[in-house]
Amino acid sequence: MAIKAYLYLPDTEDTIVNIGDSEEELKQVLRLCFDLIKYIKKEDGNLIYDAKNINDFFTQMKSLLKDELIVKPEHLLRQKLKTGENVNDRPMKDGNCNYFVWDIEHEKIIHANAFLSDILERIKAYPDDIHILFNISNALNSNRPFIAMFKDAVHLTSLPDSFAHIPYISDLEELELWLATHQIKEFSLFDKQRFRRTSGVQQGKAVFLEIENGYYWYMDNFHKNEYEVFDSDRNFIATASLMGELDYNIPKSKRGRTINNN
Repeated sequence: MAIKAYLYLPDTEDTIVNIGDSEEELKQVLRLCFDLIKYIKKEDGNLIYDAKNINDFFTQMKSLLKDELIVKPEHLLRQKLKTGENVNDRPMKDGNCNYFVWDIEHEKIIHANAFLSDILERIKAYPDDIHILFNISNALNSNRPFIAMFKDAVHLTSLPDSFAHIPYISDLEELELWLATHQIKEFSLFDKQRFRRTSGVQQGKAVFLEIENGYYWYMDNFHKNEYEVFDSDRNFIATASLMGELDYNIPKSKRGRTINNN
């Protein structure tokens, strides 16, 4: 069973507001993109993106920031995307049909953009695969954990036949939960046989107790590509990869750290 991960960035004035207009805010968004791309590659997933969406994103950012601040980030992201598939190279959208999103919050139906339309066709073409949308900075608005879509056409009496649900996540923790829920990932803090979620919070992330040895784990909210691990006395002992592999080589900056008892 393959994982198909779709990357979508804010590309309009309204959605760019969710990012901000500073260089650091742009870097934070791109770091998240890099981490998600790296993560899905480790899971042997297929990354799929829309080159037009990427172009529009950087065009919008260039209107807010100095061009020289965009050159390096844009180059780095495009390098990362070379391992993925551009939907423009092999579009699956049917030009004779229309695609719609059902917005239950406002009780209205709106036209879907080309990328969402392509995803719907891929879901129909590969029903045995796992499909997940990386909805960066809420580039696509939805008040549900999925986007409900359908396909229709005047000349086809068989349509619309049913809704397609496109699940989406916005950060690594949500991806962790999603993969664990679908039993895709070998290691996850959401594995209830191994971990128990505590009431504690560190760096804005939930703290999990490893049942067997009393270790405390949480995702490093700064780097977002590793876990921090503390022993039963709440002393820092290791970092761990997203695969759960422990590294006891503690950097000087982290030695002597403890976790709050909350």
